[in-house]
Amino acid sequence: MTEKVCGPDVTAEIASIWSKIQSDFRSWTPDQRNSACTRILIPLKMPIWTPGGDSKAFLHSMADINGWDVLPLFQNTSLWLRSYPIYDATTGGPCATPSSLRPSAPPDDDAHESDQTCSNTVQVGGECWLNGTVNYGTYGIMLKLCKDEFPFKFALALQMGEALIRTYKSIGPHPEDPTLPIAWVRATFNGGSSAKPSNSGNRPQCKCTCPCKGNVTTWDYVWEPVKPRIHAVKPKIPTKPAPPPPLIPPSPGASPIYTVLPGDSLAKIAKDFYGNASLWPKIYQANKVIIGTNPNMIKPGQKLTIPYK
Repeated sequence: MTEKVCGPDVTAEIASIWSKIQSDFRSWTPDQRNSACTRILIPLKMPIWTPGGDSKAFLHSMADINGWDVLPLFQNTSLWLRSYPIYDATTGGPCATPSSLRPSAPPDDDAHESDQTCSNTVQVGGECWLNGTVNYGTYGIMLKLCKDEFPFKFALALQMGEALIRTYKSIGPHPEDPTLPIAWVRATFNGGSSAKPSNSGNRPQCKCTCPCKGNVTTWDYVWEPVKPRIHAVKPKIPTKPAPPPPLIPPSPGASPIYTVLPGDSLAKIAKDFYGNASLWPKIYQANKVIIGTNPNMIKPGQKLTIPYK
């Protein structure tokens, strides 16, 4: 049975991007700040009813619900959490495992957020969350900025934002519980960019043992119309490095030195060098002093001696 492991720790990255949103907002003109706040708090536009369409599609046409996001936390741009080095389809690890029930499904497919997997998950403060749930902390940051900037027009910014979330989550064929999204909104609204809710994460079965951090990808945000989605930088998906060449001792009796990369495991290294993952104990025994007592806890940057097969 595959061990359930959460995705990367993004605690530092979300605090940084939320601080940037605050800084950017304060640098905008009064008209820009007003436009941005109006967009996320009064997100109405001319509705479009499609015969045979569902109620959530109608809400999408009426409410401009895509006016804000931190992109690595947005479901439609979460492929980075299902890609190397977070998830390696060849080895089945090391993080956000098991991955999606249907890896090739469209980005917004519910298979990527099934509670049977740890796909699309991130660690924040030692708790495992769906990345989309954490994204609601972005909304809390924005609501607080709007209330402080426009204390009369948006005096009830938090209440207005919560009402929008409850409405959005209740409409459609599969209503969702708004409790945890609202908990994130309240946490950052009241506590700022380093805050998190006191609630437990919504993927507690996924262990927070992933060695990767959120800095494996790029972080950007959307706040229409001033910071439009069309110009935002999507999360970078790192390119998996080519496997090392076949093991050839440089001189009689010498052994190559391998530098551990994010996403590596001893089994993966053994497969790359020996063509057989089951030979990982040979590498472990040669490097036990460096690795320690747990062969599953190798760290990026460690230099391991690879014994000749």
